[in-house]
Amino acid sequence: MTEKDNQEVYPVRTLHEFLYQVEHETNRFKRGAVISIIISAVMLALLAFVVYELAPRGFTVSGFVLEVVLAAFLVYSIYLMSFQYRFFRKWEKRLNRISTLEEKLMTELSDENSAVDKN
Repeated sequence: MTEKDNQEVYPVRTLHEFLYQVEHETNRFKRGAVISIIISAVMLALLAFVVYELAPRGFTVSGFVLEVVLAAFLVYSIYLMSFQYRFFRKWEKRLNRISTLEEKLMTELSDENSAVDKN
């Protein structure tokens, strides 16, 4: 067996790669939350327009209940997506701090290693 066969396999080789992957996924989820907020807001506006146009023609009770339920779901969806966006933005800031600290430590380590190599 070779030395490579004896080494353990890890899902992530370094902390740097892990932070990069998490940051990439966080950006995707954050972007998805913003897109969901925009889509839900457009749908809510269209629903309001339909209600405004149909109001002079009269509503049945079931039609009115349906409009209210749909509006409630859309408002709740916007609320959840805004909460998700804030969550990912907060964690993105924290992960950026860790990444910055890691880069700082890596440069310090490389400076120390080059000083040791010179001696």
